[in-house]
Amino acid sequence: MKEQKDKEKEKEKESPQDTMNQLLRMVAPGTPIREGLENVLRAKTGGLIVVGYSPEVMEVVDGGSP
Repeated sequence: MKEQKDKEKEKEKESPQDTMNQLLRMVAPGTPIREGLENVLRAKTGGLIVVGYSPEVMEVVDGGSP
């Protein structure tokens, strides 16, 4: 519980630029999220990408990879 509060405090300190940099690193070439995006684009089928892994998210997930 304390760790979660510490993480929340850290996020509050982040500037918009820090947040944007973090997001760009997540979708940089060679990352799993980027590969997933490229697969969806290559298949031309569209898709919904959910970033999260909680019981609520897992209740609505059907297929795909965790």
